[in-house]
Formats: sequence, C-alpha cells, structure tokens
Amino acid sequence: MPIANFFERAAMMDPEDTSFTVLEYGLRKQQIADYAAFAKLALLVYDIFLNLDREVRLVWRTSDRFRWSNVIYYTNRYPVVAYQIWSVCYTPKTPHCDALYQFFWYFSFIPTRVAISASWILRVYAVVDHGLIFGLILTVLGLAIIAFDILQGVQSTCTHNTLSSETLSGVMTYICLAVFDILATSLVTIRMCQAIHRSGGFHHIDKQNLSEYVLRSCNLASSL
Repeated sequence: MPIANFFERAAMMDPEDTSFTVLEYGLRKQQIADYAAFAKLALLVYDIFLNLDREVRLVWRTSDRFRWSNVIYYTNRYPVVAYQIWSVCYTPKTPHCDALYQFFWYFSFIPTRVAISASWILRVYAVVDHGLIFGLILTVLGLAIIAFDILQGVQSTCTHNTLSSETLSGVMTYICLAVFDILATSLVTIRMCQAIHRSGGFHHIDKQNLSEYVLRSCNLASSL
C-alpha cells in the first residue's frame, strides 16, 4: 500500500482501528525487511560458492605477497557478508545491540565504499582524457558518499535502520551514489568506445588477443 494512501485511510478510521492498522503496517514493513535481508544473504552466499574455485586460484593463492588488488577484492567481498549475517541474526534484545549494529555498519560499509570509490577514481584517472579533473570530481563525490554513510551509521540503531527509512542522509547517499556511478561509468564507456573505434571496430577486435587489447586500451590499470 502506498504511504499516502495508508495515512489517508488511517485518518478515516476510529482511534482503535487506526492503532491496529499502524501496528499491522509496521509488522508488514519489518517482515519485508527481514525477507530482503535473507534474500541478500542467500544471493551473496550463492555468488561466493559459484566463484569459489576462481577466487581461490586468482586471489587466495596470490596472497603470499602484498597486492593492492587483493586488498580491494577482500574489502569489497567479505565485510558486506558479515553485515548481512548480522542483519538476519540480531534482535533488539541482543546485548549491546545498538553498539554492535553501528560496529557492523561501519565495518561493512565504510571500507567497501572507500575501496569501490578508489578503484573507480583510479580507473577514470588512468584511461580518460583530462583524468585528473574528473578524478578530483569523483573524489569529492566519493568523500560525500562516505560522509553520508557515517551519518547514517550515527543515526542507525537496532530499532531504526536508516537503510529502510526515508532519512535525509540516506537520500543524499543515494543521490551522490547515482551521480558518481553514472559519471564514472559514462567516462569509462566513452573511452572504451573510442578505443574500439580506433581499433577498426568490433570485427577487428574479434581477431585480436583479448589481453593485448586490454593492454593497448589502458584498461589494465583499472584492475590494479
């Protein structure tokens, strides 16, 4: 039920009916949030098992020496899983629930945001014309996203999840994320199209070794 229709209907009811309707709405909303949390966790676990053999071969077995690519991978991969496990296990009666909630929030979201933002900023800087200017713009957007994430963490408790609530910090996070993603993806896509055009089109790329094309188009820098 849309929120506007819900409150319009509630205003026409008796106080007792209104209280019951509000309670029912809250329970349904919480049920949807619980289903979503289980669905996210199931999808993450499925993805991990689906790619486990490649992950062991390409990441775990190369961890004998320090690599920034491995750091970014681990940071993107596992903190989110920890947060989703917490999301499906905690209850408001959990001891120190609010403190633990904020710990898992910061542990999961902040490192992941930093890693993703940094990888995209470096990618744009490496492959796009005037990459420094666009890199600075994306850096400002990335810092804004992280700042709003921190603010959401401050506002979050076991009984108030800012991810499922309409808060100013949450709205600003989504706006900054949208601008960041659209700008970064557009810049890299334009650069890729330019590289394909200079190579003579897709029918020539099919005849080339993929690794050679990646090196020649400078996209190797995006995976470092």
